[in-house]
Amino acid sequence: MRNILVYLTNILNFNAYSFDIQKNRLEVIASTFDFDFSNASHFAEQAKKNTYSLIKTSDFFTIGILVSPNQLILLIPNFTIFNYVEKDLNLLFILSRLKLLCQLVYEVISNTTAPEDEVYIGGLQSESIEYIDESMYQETLSLNELNIKLLHAILSHDRNQFLFWKSKLLKNKVLISELTNVYSKNTLIEYIALLSNLVINYGYPCQDVYAIKKKIYATIEQSNSDPINIEILNQIICLFFDLLLNETYSSEIEGFQKIKYHIDRNITQSLTLSDIARNLHMPLKELNPLFKSKYNITINQYIRRKKIDISKSLLYATNLSFQDIATFVGFNSQSYFITAFKAIVGQTPSDYRKCNKKQNLV
Repeated sequence: MRNILVYLTNILNFNAYSFDIQKNRLEVIASTFDFDFSNASHFAEQAKKNTYSLIKTSDFFTIGILVSPNQLILLIPNFTIFNYVEKDLNLLFILSRLKLLCQLVYEVISNTTAPEDEVYIGGLQSESIEYIDESMYQETLSLNELNIKLLHAILSHDRNQFLFWKSKLLKNKVLISELTNVYSKNTLIEYIALLSNLVINYGYPCQDVYAIKKKIYATIEQSNSDPINIEILNQIICLFFDLLLNETYSSEIEGFQKIKYHIDRNITQSLTLSDIARNLHMPLKELNPLFKSKYNITINQYIRRKKIDISKSLLYATNLSFQDIATFVGFNSQSYFITAFKAIVGQTPSDYRKCNKKQNLV
């Protein structure tokens, strides 16, 4: 079962750890990026109080899943402020389905049905993890959706949509609260990392982005405004929109590589050819011929097969419903998931699960 967790964390770009509460010992299950987790015991002390939890610090966050009284699974997404790794659309998608992710990991590790407990959220230094109130939770999800809308507008070079979603983003209560506390500079650095990664992935010269980042960081460090005025974030977002508006794609990255990279990094989302063309700023009619010339398969066939491969692992390793699995891998509906699964595998998801459960018992 751990092999399946390794497979999933590689897809999601997470580090996964097992923590023995009694022995106070950390074990690495999967590592997709270098990370010093020497303070894992502090996170475990908080996370062991609830079945599912998200523990925040000013630099990163850890997802905790209590799979037994003595074992915690700790997940860290590939995003920290200080080592500049990305906080991309796939991560925002996963956070909006945090409970489902926790239940998935619980079932993969424990081989039992996951509890319906809610996710509790708190800071590392707090004495107890407090359940996030519903209004704030909705604002958090709203912030994620606004980020996605804004990034789509930037990638499609749509100035009107960019201005519209930027305006809404800068009025979001969660964002405003993050820009009016002692960690406001870190919030700006998060956005710089997000936007830098975005423009680099889509062709803007790395050296130019790094030079711009360095100047922005220096400006932030020298700022005497504490908390930082939200207008500074406004200026940073506008700067990156203008960069991408005037971008010239690097000849070093082939078009088919960009398409495959984008699909692989966002496979848990609902992907369409129009979305890919818009996000990569490539002509729609050129996508399939370009991709098929290299991989001998259409883009939609590749997407479906990759989603089905993930689904097969989840059907085997968990008791999650077909709807939950369809949601997790980014199918638009349960019925479409079942149809696509049967077309590729030759069995319905139900038959596949029954067959593999029996083989496992034997």
